[in-house]
Amino acid sequence: MGKTAVFVLAVLHRIDLPADPASVIVLGHTRELAFQIKSEFDRFSKHLRDVTTEVFYGGVPITEH
Repeated sequence: MGKTAVFVLAVLHRIDLPADPASVIVLGHTRELAFQIKSEFDRFSKHLRDVTTEVFYGGVPITEH
């Protein structure tokens, strides 16, 4: 998880807040990578009130997202 953590920290360092509607969109090529990236964003941004994260992936009905 070191590479993902470094990536997430670099993104959080450069983010402009407030975001309307989004500041950053990260595309991952697998569902597992998307969940890993989201969990790292959640971990490192828990003290940043204006940062929210969400993960979207295929294979489920759109109403679940």
